Amino acid sequence: MTHDFYVIDENVLIVANNREGTARDACMLACIEFLLQCRAGLGLVLDEGYVIMNKYGNHCRHSGAPGVGDQFFVWARDNAATLHRVRLESDDDRGFAEFPDDRDLRAFDWDDRVYVAAACASEHECGIANAADSDYRDDAVVLARYVSVHELCPDDLRPSRA
Repeated sequence: MTHDFYVIDENVLIVANNREGTARDACMLACIEFLLQCRAGLGLVLDEGYVIMNKYGNHCRHSGAPGVGDQFFVWARDNAATLHRVRLESDDDRGFAEFPDDRDLRAFDWDDRVYVAAACASEHECGIANAADSDYRDDAVVLARYVSVHELCPDDLRPSRA
């Protein structure tokens, strides 16, 4: 791992749970391993407004079973008060004031802006963990000005918007 703190896109939890059944086993295992490492000591960054936790909760079982993504969600929920939290401010034009004000990111997925905003708002050097969304790859050069993205499954990214 290159960072001590990460914002984790919900797709990592989804792939770890293998709910969509589209990820290769190697990708699923990479996501499981990453989530276990995060629980064992890497810092998880969440927003104070629970936007990220709500995104996790939309895709994970609140009982914490049967998948590793479900277990990670419950762990994050139960430990939210002790995890690194950042304040995000809503912005009509960018989604979040902390999302880079960069015209080259106009097409960046609106739903994933919370992860970039949280990483930018963190007082720690923070990476973003991604499993399957191509938007991070599509905008990698521009995003690199602001955050680093850790692609857990570079060979399994969904098709590009281009």
